Amino acid sequence: MALQQELLEQLLYEDEGTTLDFKRDQYPFTKTNDHVKSELLKDILAFSNAWRRSDAYILIGVDEVKGARSIVAGIDKHLDDAELQEFVNLKTQRPVLFSYQQAKLDGKEIGILHIQMQERPIYLKKNFGKLKENEVWIRRGSSTAIANPDEIKKMGQPITDLSESIPQIDIQFSEHKTRKLLGKSIDLFPVIVNFSDLAEIPDYSSAPRHTESSLHIAAYVLRDNREYYRDSAKYWKWHWESPRVEIMASNTGSVLAKGVRVELVIEDPGSNLIIRDSSNLPAQPSSSGFPFPDSPPAFNLDVNVRRSSQGWIVEANLGKIQPKASVHTDCGLFMGSKQPAEIDIKVRIFADNLPSPLECNLNVNLKTSDKTLPVDKFLEMMDGKNCLDRGE
Repeated sequence: MALQQELLEQLLYEDEGTTLDFKRDQYPFTKTNDHVKSELLKDILAFSNAWRRSDAYILIGVDEVKGARSIVAGIDKHLDDAELQEFVNLKTQRPVLFSYQQAKLDGKEIGILHIQMQERPIYLKKNFGKLKENEVWIRRGSSTAIANPDEIKKMGQPITDLSESIPQIDIQFSEHKTRKLLGKSIDLFPVIVNFSDLAEIPDYSSAPRHTESSLHIAAYVLRDNREYYRDSAKYWKWHWESPRVEIMASNTGSVLAKGVRVELVIEDPGSNLIIRDSSNLPAQPSSSGFPFPDSPPAFNLDVNVRRSSQGWIVEANLGKIQPKASVHTDCGLFMGSKQPAEIDIKVRIFADNLPSPLECNLNVNLKTSDKTLPVDKFLEMMDGKNCLDRGE
């Protein structure tokens, strides 16, 4: 069965590991010697024996770009699946479950070697090319090597028997101040604020606004921040239209989770969503020009939001999570929408000691409203006499 375009697009954003490899050029197969052919055989064997909990893929005709979308270079010839099946399975001690498929990405042809989950170990019955009989090749991270005796021994165990040695990580939304878990579905209330006339927002002064002499004293003696109201309008508009979101990663297992990274994949075909990290979070303005305006809160800068061809990718590096412990992101992730929307977020959880990513889904109901805010109402709000109705 052909792979879905959505899965292929997701794979382009992943790094090489135990379930994925990129090859810029097609494997030489016809009109070549056994030594060259054995490179293809070695890769199929290594992924077949890898420690993983999902299928593996080798994308042929793709240049890897770490931390970003890999580049589709394309190929001009394909391998024949039937020939490959015969080539591989006549040489191994048990059948290898794999297939070669063709696909098109970015208008270019690519090849896909799809290696399924299967019994292990798998090895050659006799020497071929540079590969020796009875050697067990294995994929470790992004490298390929010969398995050691302990690894080979453990390969005979069912994967379910290994669950106690693998961290179990769960993702939910959480409340920022109390750290209370909110589950996998939340409501947010973005407000798209339109000021009646930004040009009418006056200079700030702690002195009465109607007295010119007091304005002069406030601005030059007391060093009021004359831009305070205008800066505040920009600051609050930013927060109103994209409320803060936090997530909690919990290690429910009995094994330390190492190098945990969470990836959120958010589709946005209509380009209506507003997804932000703390890199462009505006500082909360100060009414005083001295000392300097307040600095932005100290968020975890390891959280990154970037555009993808179909929406948004959010990545959060969480480091180690002890067994039965949780890590609150404090990530400064902000989400909104130009119009009401319900979005399903596909979550992938990576860890150094996870054979393959864990997957789950989150849901956000964005109950967006539009409001026109007269300048006088905004000034009342800034003086603590009014507040914005968010419709919650």
